[in-house]
Amino acid sequence: MPLVNFEILMSPLDTRQISDQLIKLPEFVFALVIAQSLVAYRAVVINPIPGGNPTEHSAAIVALCAVYVTTVMSWYDWHLTMVDRPYDMRRYGWTEWARFGSDMVIVVLYAYLLFTIAFFESDPSADIWRHLLGYPLVFGVYWLSGVTRRRTYGPLASNLRPILEYMWALGLLVILYAILWRLWPSTALNIVSILTFLAVVCLYRHERRAETRRRQAAKDAGTVIGIDIDGVLGNQITGVIPRVKEEFGIALEYDDIVDWRYDFGPSDISTEIARALGDPNYVASMPVHRGARRMLARLFRRHRVVVITARPLDAREGTERWLQRRRLFADELVNTREAGKSICAVDVLVDDYIGNVLEFLENSSGRAILVRRPWNVDDAELARYLTNGRLIVVNELREVPAALGG
Repeated sequence: MPLVNFEILMSPLDTRQISDQLIKLPEFVFALVIAQSLVAYRAVVINPIPGGNPTEHSAAIVALCAVYVTTVMSWYDWHLTMVDRPYDMRRYGWTEWARFGSDMVIVVLYAYLLFTIAFFESDPSADIWRHLLGYPLVFGVYWLSGVTRRRTYGPLASNLRPILEYMWALGLLVILYAILWRLWPSTALNIVSILTFLAVVCLYRHERRAETRRRQAAKDAGTVIGIDIDGVLGNQITGVIPRVKEEFGIALEYDDIVDWRYDFGPSDISTEIARALGDPNYVASMPVHRGARRMLARLFRRHRVVVITARPLDAREGTERWLQRRRLFADELVNTREAGKSICAVDVLVDDYIGNVLEFLENSSGRAILVRRPWNVDDAELARYLTNGRLIVVNELREVPAALGG
């Protein structure tokens, strides 16, 4: 069975269509701002050297060029981001509306950068701190946009640390400029300051793209890890116990389930789980095992992660929504209901079911990690794989990254 691209599953056609429509609003505002700025500074654009004086508009010209370069670079990267990670208001509600709002604020701040040039349009030695302040403000909202994007698309959707570092660097440069201007107010100081801010912005864009390439290259070179859903990421037992109580009048506890097909008389736990998976409410409300989100996020940064399930095919849509809403991010989602997990071409399988682990180790050259649960305490069948090092047993999900060497 071919692997399924997880990001495509996360972005159905209707979501992309809505996103494409929303993109038009900041595009329209941006175009309006650029057009208005050209009108507002037409004297600078048409007559850059008024009366033969090359210095009168010098700071304004440099500032206009710096803002236009900044916005074009930002606009280019933003459109690349929107191709891979469109707005998804239908699933993520306020988070994506906050992201959209942040992007709109960024456009407004570009307008701020442009229109504060008016303070020194005809006086290149005037105090330009208001203009320069726009740059760290823009980076502050970049950070907010990145935070919301990460909540929707995971830890690789934005690298927040350098955004904050550059924001603080630009803020310190504003303070330094204010001190220097009091000591030496001049056109030269203003032009050098504007060019310095532009250089910092360009350096950020270069570093951002280089870091993105490095992170993706490291991820592609990492281990391919297959992670089971039921029993590893999700607690499939808790939601079944009340169903058993209601239908059969039998009270069970989580620790009672000492076998994957635990027989409680009228039925067994495996059968009841399979039945429950046909109920969208059961799938949607399934709890996440402690440590699952943090484990997955840590692995997702450095390795290629394949989420694997043997759920019924008609539970697929509910499974996708559950993964999205629980912020369990992965590169791919694979259903192995028709075959064993050894078909997934992963280097390591993380599972809770001894049968899956045994099938994988017998039919592949990979390694496995067995997550200890009440139903897999008797793992005598796996003794030889524990001995030869192809199998590791962990008691907590937080131990998984360390078992993989990071």
